[in-house]
Amino acid sequence: MRAVFFGSPAAAIPSLAALLDSEIDVPLVVTQPGGGHRRGRQGRPCAVASFATEHGVEVRSPERINELSEELARLGCDVGVVVAYGQIIPRRIIDLFPLGIFNLHFSLLPRWRGAAPVQRAILAGDEVTGVSVMKIDEGLDSGPVYASIETSIDPDQSAAELTSLLATLGAPLLLATLRGATDGSVQPVEQPADGVTVAPKLEKEECEIDWSKPAEEIVRLVRAAGPKPGAWSMLRGRPIKILRARIGNRSSEEVSDCDGTPGFLHASRSGLSVQAGDGFIDLLEVQPSGGRAMTGAEFAAGARLGPLDRLGGAPAT
Repeated sequence: MRAVFFGSPAAAIPSLAALLDSEIDVPLVVTQPGGGHRRGRQGRPCAVASFATEHGVEVRSPERINELSEELARLGCDVGVVVAYGQIIPRRIIDLFPLGIFNLHFSLLPRWRGAAPVQRAILAGDEVTGVSVMKIDEGLDSGPVYASIETSIDPDQSAAELTSLLATLGAPLLLATLRGATDGSVQPVEQPADGVTVAPKLEKEECEIDWSKPAEEIVRLVRAAGPKPGAWSMLRGRPIKILRARIGNRSSEEVSDCDGTPGFLHASRSGLSVQAGDGFIDLLEVQPSGGRAMTGAEFAAGARLGPLDRLGGAPAT
């Protein structure tokens, strides 16, 4: 079997590595243009491009996948394999592969179809997620599913940590599915109409923290949004990212100088906390605008927070 691999971020590398270690021939890897790419200017290659090059595999990084239609037709590969590629693949490309294109998707379809299934699962408070191997059609992750694996979501797990886990779980499942689909031992099942949810990319605007919301909801946002675009708030007219946080074990009544206002900051020897809608949140790691990531305690020591400082609010004009 000959396959073209489509993938871009580090989460796709375990699957590519599994294919390269198998009997499947991968003559070409297709990725998104590298970071910093603009029309006419190529930036650094993405993680998959670097990995493929190190392993002697040809790489193409077109702005639009249709640019490769003639080259893909000449290659005459049997199957396409997609893991977090980053572009919708049109019918004219799908039809170039006699066995179709298989996609490793980081959710239990039909839940969380779209670009950000891991982030949306955490944000929604899901306790379980998984990976699905499906055949691509012209819809949004709507094709038939060949196999899936379920796993629990740890209450402290970040999107990056969960993505890494799913990438590791998915690689052997993808390889086994390709083999099973080829010999007929694995059959696809159409996705049910019930239970469909969509997972659009997290935008910066929706990652601004509303400190009046419950602490659990805010912490889920921090876990889901980091490191990019990152949960953020305003302090002294400048944005600050909240990279890691947890629900605190103190109440506003236990903090003598707290007036109960959401966004109130409390610095102590043990760290930095902020008042949420129903209690305190410990800020474990933050990154001020233009600065490095640091612990909440380090930030509090350097920022010299005053009694009127609050997280939240519009930037200064």
